[in-house]
Amino acid sequence: MSKHRTLLNYFQTLPNTKKSQTSLQHATGNVHSSATRQESNLGIHSLNKTSFAATKVKNECREKKCVNQQPIIKTKRRRIVDSDEEQDPVADNKSNQNILLLKSEAKKRKIVYAANDNDVDDNKGASHCSVKSERKIEKVCHSTSASNSHKSTNKMTAALCSFEYGGDTTSGSTNQHLFKTGGAQTSKVEDREKFLHETLEFLSTEKLKDINKNPPTDPMYDKTSLYIPAEFLKKQTPAMYQWWTLKSTNFDVVLFFKVGKFYELYHMDAVIGVLHLGLIYMKGAFAHCGFPEISFGRYSDALVEKGFSVARVEQTETPEDNKRRIKGSSLSKQEKSLRREICRITTKGTKLPTLWDSRSVRSEHNYLLAIKEKLGDGSSPEGLRQFGVCFVDTTLPKFHIGQFDDDVCCSKLCTLLAHYLPSQVLFERTGVSWDLRKILHTHLATTIQTDLISGTQFWTATKALQVLSQERYFLKDGETFWPEALKKMMHSLDLTQLSPLPSFELALSSLGACTYYLKKCLIDFQTISSSQFVEYSSVHDKQKSSQELNMVLDSICLKNLEVFNNSRGGKEGTLLDCLDSCQTAFGKRLLHKWLSVPSCCPKVINDRLDAIGDLLTHDEAVFQLRKLLCKMPDLERMLSNICFQSLSSVNCDHPESRAILYEEDKYTKKKINDFISLLEKYEATYQCIKGLQVQVETFTSNLLKKALGSSCSFGDFPDMEKTMKKWKNVFDWEKAKQTGKIVPQAGTNLNYDQAILDIKSINEELENYLLQQQKCLSTSQIVFKGSGNKRFQLELPESTAKSLPGDFVICGQRKGFKSFKTRETEKLFKKMESAENQRDAAQAKTLSIVFSEFVKDFDMWSKAVQYLAITDVLISLSNFSKGAKGVMCRPSFLMSNNEPQPLLKAELSRHPSINQAFLQNDFIPNNIVLGGSENTNQLPVCLLLTGPNMGGKSTLMRQVGLLTILAQIGCYVPAKEFLLTPCDRIFTRLGASDKIMSGESTFFVELSEASSILKHATKKSLVLVDELGRGTATYDGTAIAFSVLSYISKSISCRTIFSTHYHALVEGCMKSNAIKQGHMAIMVKESKEDDENMLTFLFKLESGSCPKSYGFHAARLAGISLEVTKLARTKATQLKKNNEKLMCFRKTWLSLV
Repeated sequence: MSKHRTLLNYFQTLPNTKKSQTSLQHATGNVHSSATRQESNLGIHSLNKTSFAATKVKNECREKKCVNQQPIIKTKRRRIVDSDEEQDPVADNKSNQNILLLKSEAKKRKIVYAANDNDVDDNKGASHCSVKSERKIEKVCHSTSASNSHKSTNKMTAALCSFEYGGDTTSGSTNQHLFKTGGAQTSKVEDREKFLHETLEFLSTEKLKDINKNPPTDPMYDKTSLYIPAEFLKKQTPAMYQWWTLKSTNFDVVLFFKVGKFYELYHMDAVIGVLHLGLIYMKGAFAHCGFPEISFGRYSDALVEKGFSVARVEQTETPEDNKRRIKGSSLSKQEKSLRREICRITTKGTKLPTLWDSRSVRSEHNYLLAIKEKLGDGSSPEGLRQFGVCFVDTTLPKFHIGQFDDDVCCSKLCTLLAHYLPSQVLFERTGVSWDLRKILHTHLATTIQTDLISGTQFWTATKALQVLSQERYFLKDGETFWPEALKKMMHSLDLTQLSPLPSFELALSSLGACTYYLKKCLIDFQTISSSQFVEYSSVHDKQKSSQELNMVLDSICLKNLEVFNNSRGGKEGTLLDCLDSCQTAFGKRLLHKWLSVPSCCPKVINDRLDAIGDLLTHDEAVFQLRKLLCKMPDLERMLSNICFQSLSSVNCDHPESRAILYEEDKYTKKKINDFISLLEKYEATYQCIKGLQVQVETFTSNLLKKALGSSCSFGDFPDMEKTMKKWKNVFDWEKAKQTGKIVPQAGTNLNYDQAILDIKSINEELENYLLQQQKCLSTSQIVFKGSGNKRFQLELPESTAKSLPGDFVICGQRKGFKSFKTRETEKLFKKMESAENQRDAAQAKTLSIVFSEFVKDFDMWSKAVQYLAITDVLISLSNFSKGAKGVMCRPSFLMSNNEPQPLLKAELSRHPSINQAFLQNDFIPNNIVLGGSENTNQLPVCLLLTGPNMGGKSTLMRQVGLLTILAQIGCYVPAKEFLLTPCDRIFTRLGASDKIMSGESTFFVELSEASSILKHATKKSLVLVDELGRGTATYDGTAIAFSVLSYISKSISCRTIFSTHYHALVEGCMKSNAIKQGHMAIMVKESKEDDENMLTFLFKLESGSCPKSYGFHAARLAGISLEVTKLARTKATQLKKNNEKLMCFRKTWLSLV
């Protein structure tokens, strides 16, 4: 405690600057030493002597011996090591601006400083040396952090033009360098000099231009580039010239610039690093901070998650290569510097596995989505617009590409966004409709949005095909093989013409945008060359064309039923949250897919239900499978990662292949350990599946037999036995994990085998030569000594060394012995060195060869993962079916062709999510019947639901919708009996809210959703409408609700629950045979004291209508005072009497007429 207290007092009262944003954590040694990571030509540090003025002030301080002011130290790139001893304060009470530390006083305090960097020539590469230099003491002042907001494309400009250093803005806790005194935070802000980038004219708001000199107001302005005057660049040191040159074409990107073993951030990037990463500024005329190479993954991920784009700039030539390149050339000073190139740009939508990744990666998909829009002319069936889309999860590089017509509400696009929520979206800067912009601001408010310039960045369909052909992504055995999905979108008569079909121009243009962005991020070859392209068809279109029998759940339905997200945007209480007990990441992704598109095919559904039944009765098999899956990593992404690293997925011209990494041994060891872990998991999987074959034969589910059967005829799980034996013989797994190197077994790598034979032969020659010399010199004390470049030196006693042949050259000596080399030992040493180089080269290629060999069986490995995912999801559903509270039943399905009218029947049904939160038997179950027939008489398909506020109407409607989804994904439901004709789509009109960002009122939102129901609902649909018409006048709302309900019941005749508080609507539907009345029961008890009825909600569905809505009771529960509710009751009585008089007058008038 004394150590920290001493440091706190040391920093407490002193101001802080851009040069010293040092927190107590940093002061106690939790920041990395930067004393060995700088090149001299960066111009950051110079070894200046202490000025005469500073010396004079120092002498004055010695004479005054002031004791009241605590000192603060700021040295050039130094780290302070604190001491337990009390510090002697040395400062001038009259001057807070010149605080100096004397060398003698520093010795007393035992404050140690890291030495300054010595100036190192850039051409000497990453070698760093340190020299002692005089301490440079300077005035420091506090600066508070600025807020960390802004979208990804505006963050860099904001850091340049809008960032206020030393302001009173608030930021994250990691950025607030304030010290506590007496329990309160204090901060002192003083004037300071600006950073260099703040003073540059071409970075000012008024002068900012892109690389083509277009200002931000120009429609063609490219916010990813920056115009930098040539005069400014000429004045830069070689390394800074490289940095500014890269910045000119990557202005919207944070550059992690490699200098030796460290990544450095300069200028505006350094500001971001300090604010968002908790780094500290280093000494220099401009903003500058950094971190070690090994920490790249942590810092990069932190910025990417906050919406930034991060570029990794690597040194791509060694000092030796640099010397050879510039030798005898007439290159400029800047061109002679060590080469550095951007190896990868990472954004939220373009993540790829890296050398620094940990296994704790999110299980959700990470989609990059491109959208192309074209407004229609009214000729299309929908009549309004077309969309072309292309989206890909770069960690699992499967491209989904498609084109579809859409309506005025863009319902198909919204459904796509709900099913495949993107992390980043690409769209054209111009030509985007107002409707699409509304969707971008509402549905994708938290998504990174990147606008691209039409033509040059968001390519046309023709240009996209040309680039795909020129880059030779689909080259195999010297020929180009276009993926089938892309061939379908091109004119098939002549693929060399590369002309798109008109019906897919928008889709291919979206693919062009993705290709452009992936090329910019330098991951195009790894992702596109996988050739995994599938055509995307909207679930709406699939349902119409009967391509796939799946239920349609649009974005509105998923939101209202809280399938994936609750009303607060979280996961708690959602249907996914209740069902998801999957052990694997790939299982979680498959469960999400099943919930997005439940099946409408009874055969598929019943097969899944059979599988759940089998799992419920085979506890031992489930135990073994869960034990296997619980520690399973994300095999799907690991498999893709191996593909990326194989020879077939690596471009030799990629800068990554030239990058100089100083911790490469650690990265290689990690890759090998991950690969071996993958093999071990596959082996464990196969052994587990093999041991379950006896139980699998007793299963009734064909799906489960197919997923888990390997030896029997009905099984489809791949037989890995031969393959796993082969991999065990390729190399020693345990040895590879320990050494971080794969030593191939004999016969697996011919080049390696030959190099080993050469080394063995040379060792034999050395042994023979040694025996020859021992015999020639008549002594057995001659031995080989030395290591590295001094190997194979002959060491012999001094007595023997007196008379030696002439080719013996002395190399060294120690007491009693001398070392010599001969022409023969030098010759053998060179041969050994050459053989070892060949061995190392062959061994270095072994990993790539191993990966390429592994990828040859990609289909087998991938099929195993798919079946493991299905098994994981089925176990999760069986876990819900067994563990849910109350009675669970297997749903039964009726074929729609056999029934004249669709049926939904639920006996003692419960809400699947809310039921989890209640103790057993506390949730009130309900019986519901919609449609069907009895004695050839068709029963009503619509239920008009009434009841008091808070009586459970909305809960009942959501319950019916969720039970239908549960049944059609193939899961048991919380009910005694559930009988269903499969639904093709669920429509919901629940809740009341406006869309202020879209400029839509509550009533307009209601009518839009009602319009979608009337247009798209079929006889097989399920419609849930809650209090339609409440957003307008009573008469208008009643009339609209009546018309909509009448149309649904008569023209569509689909299963419907329609709740209302309009009693006029109830009276108007009394005589309809297609509509039945129902209400949520309550118990009313009259109170004589306050003239109010006491209500008890029974949450039970009963037949008939509810006479009143009991709104006053809800008002009292909400806390409205008794005085107000009494006044409301009086007014309600008056309005009721007036209405009765009016009705009586109308009857009298009609009788007279």
